[in-house]
Formats: sequence, structure tokens, C-alpha cells
Amino acid sequence: MVSTNEEYKYNDRIKADLENGKIHCCLNNAQMKYKKYRIMFRDIIKDLEINLIRNLINIKDGNGINSFIIACLRGYDELVDFLISVGADVDGRVGFFTPLTAACHDGHLNTVEILLKGGSNIDDDNTQGETPLYTACVGGHYNLVNLLIEKEADINKQNKYSRTPLYASCLLGHAAIVSLLIDKGVNVYQYEDLLIAATLGGNDKIVESILSKGCCLNSVDIEGKTALFIACEEGNTNIVELLTDNNADIYIVGSDGRTPLHAACCVGNNDIVRILVNKNADVDMIDVYLETPLHKSCRKGSEDVILTLLDNGADTKKTNKDGHAPIYLAKTEGKIVNENILKVLGDKEIGPSEGLKTTEIGDLDYKVDGKSLIKLACEHGSIKAIKILPAKGADFKERDINGRTLMQIACNTDSVGMLQFLEDNGSDINIPDKDGYVCLRKKILLQNGTDVNKIYKYGYTPMILADIGGNDELSEYLQNHTCFGSSNSEYSIFSRK
Repeated sequence: MVSTNEEYKYNDRIKADLENGKIHCCLNNAQMKYKKYRIMFRDIIKDLEINLIRNLINIKDGNGINSFIIACLRGYDELVDFLISVGADVDGRVGFFTPLTAACHDGHLNTVEILLKGGSNIDDDNTQGETPLYTACVGGHYNLVNLLIEKEADINKQNKYSRTPLYASCLLGHAAIVSLLIDKGVNVYQYEDLLIAATLGGNDKIVESILSKGCCLNSVDIEGKTALFIACEEGNTNIVELLTDNNADIYIVGSDGRTPLHAACCVGNNDIVRILVNKNADVDMIDVYLETPLHKSCRKGSEDVILTLLDNGADTKKTNKDGHAPIYLAKTEGKIVNENILKVLGDKEIGPSEGLKTTEIGDLDYKVDGKSLIKLACEHGSIKAIKILPAKGADFKERDINGRTLMQIACNTDSVGMLQFLEDNGSDINIPDKDGYVCLRKKILLQNGTDVNKIYKYGYTPMILADIGGNDELSEYLQNHTCFGSSNSEYSIFSRK
């Protein structure tokens, strides 16, 4: 800041600059960020001759923006208020901005109120057709958006590209503003692709909100991509879950023939791949390049994804338009060196649950994404692979970083044979993980003598734990003590010991 002794010199210099039409030099002065100096600046202008003041208002900088718009853009409230009083045009569009859209750009609430009080048209737009409300939504200025809506701004007015404040807010992920607009009665059915905008914005709360309004679930963009495809392409697992839980179509292909599963494989997101294959996605669908999801995952070099596809019966022999099978891409582009995976890709017959099939297993210390071969076999429910490992000296007492035993890892699969094999090889069903949880599973565990009346930590029984976990079928099963029923279904929970 300028010292008290230097203020007279500072004021004289400002006055001289103004008299020479150099108002933008003054507005760009570092002292203008302080309210004290903005007031001093305003008072200096007040002492000038009125015609000179009016000329100063309309002087443009190198970008073609006049001093009044600059004052609005920077939120110089004291100056904006004074310039309005001496005739500044509160609706004059200069360059890109109107005064009101300029003030909204960086969320200057007080400046907006001054302009509205001075008579600014609340719906006047800038050169892109963007209203003050649209501008405030783009900036994510919640309080300003609320003010403009209260002042009766047009909540559904489109810009020159036919986009509304709601669309922009969805696209930019401003969840609170989307919620506010919906609460204030915005038209959520104005666009068929609103869900696509929300998905591109990447905010799952917005997607959930739009879904709750029944917006078009399977609309496509100009490339034929659905919201689900885009979520897979972006690797947004939460949004994929929301869309698939709402029955989004997993078979719609884009302009290049790719399905959402192709997209998930291209980015190597195994969580999304599993969601889709559990929804019966076609693991052998080909795109315009004659490539299956397995081709994409091999090109990406995503070993977990490759294993998931193989476990679900992916065809290793299909060739793309260049005549290449997945194994070629795995070696040349995916740079996969895991001999076990390469052998599987090159086997003559590949079927479900054979993703870890191999006739020779060398180094048991080899890891895929930090996971041992035995751990991967349990995770994928690969019973054929697990049966090979004991003879190779695999450690069936191995635990993961969360203290989970192989039995607990395998409980997340549907492989009864896997659980039985682990138990037969000494895996103890009663060993808890580091949080004190043990695995309970009907048929394998109950039929082998697990006490359904056993009291665990905090006085919980298996039935109570099933209730807490929301597993009504298992709770009823335990309540009836029917350990040898005829049902083929299996239920798993984790109980705390």
C-alpha cells in the first residue's frame, strides 16, 4: 500500500492519468484491490468535469472492453455505483460482455445487486447468448444463482447453442446448483441428452438426480454414445453402477461399433468390466475393426481385465481386420510378459473359469497388480487353477493387506467347489480378518458344522448379522435353522467375530 506521506503524490498522478484518458492504467493499478484506494479513485473522478467522466466511461482497453465493464468484471462496487449515477449504460454490451454478465462471471454478488437496482435487464445476454443466470451457473456461484432466480431470471433461457443453465451446470458438475434449479422448477425434459451432459460432468449425485426425474436413459450423442458408454469410457464406476442399476441398455453401440464393454476395456477398468459381464454383456461382440473387448484389453495391457474376460468365456481366436488375434496385441502393444496369461491366450480351448488355466506354473511369487497367483485364482473363482497350485507349494494360509484369508476372498465368488477345496486344504473358516470379520456361506459352511447360534462380538448371532447386512433370504434361512434345504442358491455375508 502507498504510505500516508506519498498519498498526495499518488492522487496527483492518478488525476493526471485520468485527464489524459489513461483510465485503464488506473484500473490496472495494484492498489485497486484495496477498498480504500477504490474509494479514493472514485472521489478523484468525482472532481473531474462531467463530460470528461462520461468519456472515461466508454474508453476501451486493448481487448475492446470499456472501463465500466472492467469495473463490473472486477467487482469494483464503489466505482460501478458512481458510474451508473453519471450515465453509464447498465445494459450496454461491449465486446463479449454486458455489465451484468461481467459481474456474474466471477460471482460479484454486490455488484450484481447494484446493477439490478440501477435498471439492468436481468435476462440480457452476451455475444454467445449467455444470460447472467447462465454465466453464474457456469461459474458455480450458488448464492448468485439463487439471487437471480429470486429476481425472476428466465430459468430455461437457452444460449446461442441451445443450451440452458441446467445443461451447463450438469456438464460442469455443479451438483448444488443443479439441485437448486430443479427445486425452482427448471424444465428437466428440455433435452434428450441431459443425462449425457451429467455423465460428462462426472458427478454421480447429479446423475442420480437426473435419473430420478425419468430423463431419457438411452439417448445418444452425435457419435452414437450413450451415457453408459461415456461413463465406461471415462472410467466412472459409480455412474456406471447407477446407470446399470436403472437398466441402461448395455448393448447399444457407438458409430464405431463399440459397446460399453469395449469402452471399459479400452481404459482398463476391471471394476466396470465386471459390472457389465455380470449384466450379461457380450464378451465377443466385434466393432467396425472386428475387435472384441479382449482385443482392447490386450492392447491396453490390462491383465486383470483379460482374466475377467477369459473367466467369462471370451474367444481368444477371433481376429481383427488386420488378421491379429488378441495374443498378438498383448505381446506387441500391451507389452504383457506374464507367461501364464500368454499361454492362456494361446491355448486351443478356452472356456469359462479358465482364465488362469495353465499346464506349467513356474514362479509362484509372480504377481499381477500386486496379487499372487493363488489370490487371483480365489478372486476369480478359478477352480482349475487353484487345484494345480498345491503341488507347486502354494501357501493356503496367505492373507491380503486387509488380513483376509483365501476363504474370505473366495466368498465373493459363486464357486462352491472353490470354497470346498480351500477348506479341504486347511483354510480355516473361523479365522477373522484384521477387522474381526469371518465369512459365512450356506451349503459349504453350514453343512460343515458352522454353529448358527454362535454368539460373536457385541452379542451378534449370524442371523442378526444377516439382518444388519440386509440379506433377508439368509436371515430367514438361519432363523428356520434349515441347514440342509434343497435350494441351490448361496448366500454370503461377513460376520464380526
